[in-house]
Amino acid sequence: MRSISQLSVFTTVTLALYLLGSVANAATSLPMAEFRHYCQHAIQHAEASRALPEDLLMAISFAEAGKWDADRQEIIAWPWTVTSRGKGHYFPDKQAAVAFVRELQRQGVRNIDVGCLQVNLHYHPDAFSGLEEALDPRTNALYAAKFLTQLHRRNKSWAEAIRRYHSADPSRGDPYQQRVLSFWNKQQRTTAEVYRQSVIAAYKQRRAERQRERNRKVLARTR
Repeated sequence: MRSISQLSVFTTVTLALYLLGSVANAATSLPMAEFRHYCQHAIQHAEASRALPEDLLMAISFAEAGKWDADRQEIIAWPWTVTSRGKGHYFPDKQAAVAFVRELQRQGVRNIDVGCLQVNLHYHPDAFSGLEEALDPRTNALYAAKFLTQLHRRNKSWAEAIRRYHSADPSRGDPYQQRVLSFWNKQQRTTAEVYRQSVIAAYKQRRAERQRERNRKVLARTR
């Protein structure tokens, strides 16, 4: 176990490496297999809790905190993503992400996006009780769902809500909107295919069970 002074030195060095960009982009250091579903499950819960269109918040998460999963050959939302000064950083766990945000705040940086849905800590100062909650996938997704619902209620359009989730400035919001819509269309196709395959699998299982039952009856009659 490291001493307090050793931990302080370790944290300082690690943060310095992230700030220099020598570690933050090393996808191989991320424990994808362990945490790839964290954002997905949190977002599905949040979508259901707010009756959002299926997969819309998921598509936004891909645009906000998307990371390529080489093993699955697909994009996933990474739960401990932090964006500041126009650069996204992907951390292996919540503790590292929280430490990085605290270091940014110590430096006076305020415009910081965090978590699965990249909620901005400056523009949403009352969204969370603290950084631990802000970087928790469930609370992060629930707040994002609430905010998106408010934008839809205000603008009477999901397309406009998507744009304003990122920016009210059309020059920034319009390209973002198109990116999210592209992710949304792809995710809906993926969801539909997963459902189709589950129906086929269920049908095959029922058919196999019926065949086993017929075989059992035939064997019973021949005894």
